[in-house]
Amino acid sequence: MKKFDKIAQRQFDQVKEETLYSNVKEQISNYNGQLDGQNLPINSIDLDKLPDPVFTDTSTATTAGLKWVGETQAYYRVRRSQFLDVAGFDYNNPILTFNLNSADYRSGWNNVIDLTNFFDFYLNFEARSGMLHGCADLNFRHGYDITEEVGTGVGEEWGFDWWTNWGVFVNDVLVAETGRVYPRLENLVLPFAIPVGSQDIRIELKFQTTTSNINFPAGTYPAKPTSNLEIYALQLWANNSKK
Repeated sequence: MKKFDKIAQRQFDQVKEETLYSNVKEQISNYNGQLDGQNLPINSIDLDKLPDPVFTDTSTATTAGLKWVGETQAYYRVRRSQFLDVAGFDYNNPILTFNLNSADYRSGWNNVIDLTNFFDFYLNFEARSGMLHGCADLNFRHGYDITEEVGTGVGEEWGFDWWTNWGVFVNDVLVAETGRVYPRLENLVLPFAIPVGSQDIRIELKFQTTTSNINFPAGTYPAKPTSNLEIYALQLWANNSKK
């Protein structure tokens, strides 16, 4: 059905903002598929004529994943969470304990795929022109140690300024980050949204973190105060809404 102008335009009339925007909005709305009841009579669409979405299980030996592709949108997900995906697993135990005092990691961004059994933890797909939005779900702990000098009975707190920062990268471009998360057990939701064209997309999760490495004088405790980065569950999912 044709969309008529809401505001008439007559010769020699003053040009007003609503004359331009209101009329154009109607045309763009129709072009984008926002049709009203007069365009779609009752029972005019038969569900048998709509193609079924395609579901694919993309799970590997270490991750749980899926791909769901429909006509107007597609979903992609990868998850590493033993207490959700492995029967009988104790959710009080982390799936990875990363030793920040001895493990090899950078001072900048570190890719999660470099961690043990996380080599499949990324999303890689061919996107269609439209919007890409999604979320990273993070369940982890980076605590702090309480130390006490021998002989004095005075407690000293170490590690209160340690932090961990998580970021979502799309084709090596940072699109969202948590900012510095200081010592505690966290369950964070990190959303992101960007426009995309018809192109290959790779979504990765990366992190930054700090710890202490202090050598105390002889007779004090401990020699190297540190706290592990404990990961309980990580998940990445994305939705590609097509034009």
